[in-house]
Amino acid sequence: MAARAGTAFLDRLADSRPTVHIRGETLTGGIRHHPAFRNVVRTYAELYELQHSARHKDVLTYPSPTSGEPVATSFLTPTTPDELVKRRKAFTVWAEHSNGMLGRTGDYLNSGLMAMASAAGWFAGADPAFGDSVRRYYEKVREEDLLLCHTLVPPQVNRAVPGPRQAGGSIAAHIVREDDNGVVIRGARMLATIAPFADELLVLPSTLLRGAPEDRPYPYALAVPMDAEGLRCITREPLDHGLPRHDHPLASRFDEPDCVVVFDDVHVPYERCFLLGDVERCNDLFARTAAVVHMSHQVVTRTVTPTCSRRR
Repeated sequence: MAARAGTAFLDRLADSRPTVHIRGETLTGGIRHHPAFRNVVRTYAELYELQHSARHKDVLTYPSPTSGEPVATSFLTPTTPDELVKRRKAFTVWAEHSNGMLGRTGDYLNSGLMAMASAAGWFAGADPAFGDSVRRYYEKVREEDLLLCHTLVPPQVNRAVPGPRQAGGSIAAHIVREDDNGVVIRGARMLATIAPFADELLVLPSTLLRGAPEDRPYPYALAVPMDAEGLRCITREPLDHGLPRHDHPLASRFDEPDCVVVFDDVHVPYERCFLLGDVERCNDLFARTAAVVHMSHQVVTRTVTPTCSRRR
């Protein structure tokens, strides 16, 4: 399967059944047509459609190293300056289309996942299976052109107390048990931007984790489908109120929803786990894999592109 077109993105979303709570309403599907999401979803579909346009496809895609089919440039592992330039040009195309107003387009986390897969040996230092898992997951996301969202921190109920210590450790998402096939996660995480219409959720460490025995359930890195059983997202108040685009040019196109995600005993197979119980590696993940560098490359490009475009 090659880089998706806009119709493929919409078709996959139509088949998805995430559980989404918004303004007192619970959705289990129908995200594509819901008033709070339909306009930003349409804008995301436009971005994917650009991957197949005659003008942009050579910049936005490159041949897959496994299938030979065109896949998104944001998955390209750069080994030369020219490949870094190609990545920047691809980021620029999407940023120009959205006037830099979309902060969590696919190229953002694609870049982070690419860096993590490139550092598969570092994950394998904890367990060879983790290195294999992160590499295979990257290839899956690349070949299927999946849209990722991510969550990094526990809900900030009490800023004076670390997340794992709040309410006796019951609030922050944590591993409650393991079995022969994976782990079970319970609790909440934030801030999962675009979760209602993303394909997958990356659950990654961000805040500094402690190494006490009681903290062992909290360090992990893993991936979950957004429509996994037991996974729910609670969406903030929408800014898109269905008003005319002429009068509301930003909210009517670019309102990316932020969410709290709740894990009601979500089972995660081991093949979707990249780190488990390793405080040191979880604390070092973004720096040691260079994920923060490549994600920042996308962020900086997106941020400066509209300004540069106006000056040309």
